Amino acid sequence: MPLFRDKMDTLTNVTRKSSDPSTFRIQNMVEIIWTDYLRYRAKLRGFDLAKIEDIIRYSNERYFDTSTDRWVVVGKHSGILVMIPHEIDENKMIIPITIHVTTRQQVNYRVRSGRFNK
Repeated sequence: MPLFRDKMDTLTNVTRKSSDPSTFRIQNMVEIIWTDYLRYRAKLRGFDLAKIEDIIRYSNERYFDTSTDRWVVVGKHSGILVMIPHEIDENKMIIPITIHVTTRQQVNYRVRSGRFNK
């Protein structure tokens, strides 16, 4: 189960190490800084922050947008394809900028045109 905190809190993920429910393994994770703007956009568009966090952390589809000089992660949120532009600062913290619905056609076009680089 993903955990997220406001602003500068350190994120950890607690997972079971074995079938014994009393045994847990703590795994440090990269910190995500949730801006007020992203929270506003997510609420406005009906997106859940926990699902956004899962997409940012675990999606295999990542591109560098040469037009904006930002990283973009693409994934499915409740069956809807979304794109999340984000920045990675010098301390390796991820700062999502916004989230919006996209289509596979739009992503493929940006890859073919050279706007998105893997």
